[in-house]
Amino acid sequence: MQVRASALRQLLLVIVVGGTVCCAAVVRAKEAARQEGNAQGQGARLADRVDLQAAVQQVSELILDLATDQQKARVQEILDKTQEAIKALRDDLEAKPDQRRAIAQKLMQTVQDMRTSLNEMLSPEQREKLNEIMQAARSQVGLQLLRLERKLAKLILTDEQKLKMDELKSEVREQMQAIRQEVAADRQGAAQKVRELTQSLRRRLAEILTADQQKELRELMRPAGGEGKPEPQGETARK
Repeated sequence: MQVRASALRQLLLVIVVGGTVCCAAVVRAKEAARQEGNAQGQGARLADRVDLQAAVQQVSELILDLATDQQKARVQEILDKTQEAIKALRDDLEAKPDQRRAIAQKLMQTVQDMRTSLNEMLSPEQREKLNEIMQAARSQVGLQLLRLERKLAKLILTDEQKLKMDELKSEVREQMQAIRQEVAADRQGAAQKVRELTQSLRRRLAEILTADQQKELRELMRPAGGEGKPEPQGETARK
């Protein structure tokens, strides 16, 4: 039942970040899982919605962080409009699987419209950062790592901590690049390495940051609006 729990998430995340991979194959997997229909699948779809809402919210949060004070109101308006359209089309996809191709095209157009509207008001530097967000969001791990990096930048670190953080970020990027190259050949092995990398990252952060800094980071990583569970970091993640 794993495909049922992940197919809608994969499709929408690909579309939300304006990806160019083939969405139709993911939608077909979702439809096949839907046809199996049982109580476990219904619970998985509910979990799917929760995860998707969190992912879209995290992408929106990163985009909003790019805006200046003068831009924020307009950027928020664009993001709200996009999220409302995605929610409506997501509901259509659940209710009308036979129209999956048309809905997928509408979703991709919705996100393209968002990017066009944002690019019209962003500076070249901001557009470059927007592209970085979209690239990172192609995977949940990439999205979380980018969020973590942005939140860490808000902490007041000593020179020694900054040096250790730079070393850690370089190591993580190298390991993520190696994992991406392995995905096609061994998806399960790559997934295990991602889990190991995440655990290692949490341990290293606990070693570098003070207890107060870890607490502040947990608060910064909490979803906007205080909804959802806080994301564990450091020692608390292993309890």
